[in-house]
Amino acid sequence: MFLSIILVAGLSSCNKDDVIIADEPELPSQVGDFDPVFAGASYFQRATERYTFVGRPVFITPVVEGDSYEWCIDGRLSDCTTATLKFTPEAPGDYVVDVTIDGTVNGRLTVVCVPETERQMYRPGESKELIVYEYVPAPGQFINESVGDMTRVEAAGWAAGRIKDRDFVSLGGFGGYIVVGFGHSIRDFIVKGNAFTNKSGASNEPGIVYVMQDVNGNGRPDEEWYELRGSETGADATVQNYAVTYRRPAAPGQPVDWLDCFGEVGQIDYMAPIHKQDYYYPSWIEEDEYTLRGTLVAARSERDQAGQWVNYPLESGYADNTGSNNDVFYIADAMFDDLSPVRLEYIDFIKIQTGINGKCGPLGELSTEISEVSER
Repeated sequence: MFLSIILVAGLSSCNKDDVIIADEPELPSQVGDFDPVFAGASYFQRATERYTFVGRPVFITPVVEGDSYEWCIDGRLSDCTTATLKFTPEAPGDYVVDVTIDGTVNGRLTVVCVPETERQMYRPGESKELIVYEYVPAPGQFINESVGDMTRVEAAGWAAGRIKDRDFVSLGGFGGYIVVGFGHSIRDFIVKGNAFTNKSGASNEPGIVYVMQDVNGNGRPDEEWYELRGSETGADATVQNYAVTYRRPAAPGQPVDWLDCFGEVGQIDYMAPIHKQDYYYPSWIEEDEYTLRGTLVAARSERDQAGQWVNYPLESGYADNTGSNNDVFYIADAMFDDLSPVRLEYIDFIKIQTGINGKCGPLGELSTEISEVSER
């Protein structure tokens, strides 16, 4: 339940176990939600720029909710009055997008439409070495367990070694994720976890899978994430824009409190008899609370006649899940935020994220685990 890593911004090699650890990217002093109105591509990425090709739409949704929305593009009022703006650049250039929510809350970002075509931005290469760009788990019983306090670069390096050795990496509760790639463009790929379904029971903890292209060519996963369609896409119980905020415990040995975007509260339980590390809150998250966002699917958890917890698989399309097509993922399944298909020729980055929010008594929180990500 742990992963493999490489960061970005100028790769430097390391001989230890042939795992490459990149230099730490230059980041502003603040992390997380750099803009109170727009979330970034990930916890450690800026939210002020979005990238796309000519003719490919960008869907822009504030994290601040309201009753009225006024959108402007380069100072011109848009016809859009809903919470999501669909903007399709018709020519290369930088487009300034402003939103006013309820007449009082203002947000701004820039949509950068690159002059290159998708085919021109393809990155050739044959390396099989997995790169982990970011490891941001949600709190969980396996987080911080085998090592002491770490920086996020050290956590990434540690995770990289785990995946190289085919050991499991835990993503923790809902929203915990890992971002990986191979330093070159690929198409379809394989993700393996530790799910099983057999006569003795079932353990499936589905993870949502997303893909991204390196549209701006900077080698960083800071562009548009496209979710891969699964069997629960569009289902009544599925929430496409779900968010959970986790809060650091006040003292060792305590559960982690969480609050979701619907105002529901809960806890990541402290499992003292088994996982005795002081904190389940990631040591490399400096803030006392952090928010993770993504798609939520309903877990299929219940007790069997013997009183044992059973987590049944979803039909298809999820990591750490024994449903059909449970290991291989296809970029043909990529979709925009409105669930319409994205026609991608290749991808450069992969994100796997815990897509369920629940727990099973003495087994603790549901958390996606992965042990392998490889090019198909």
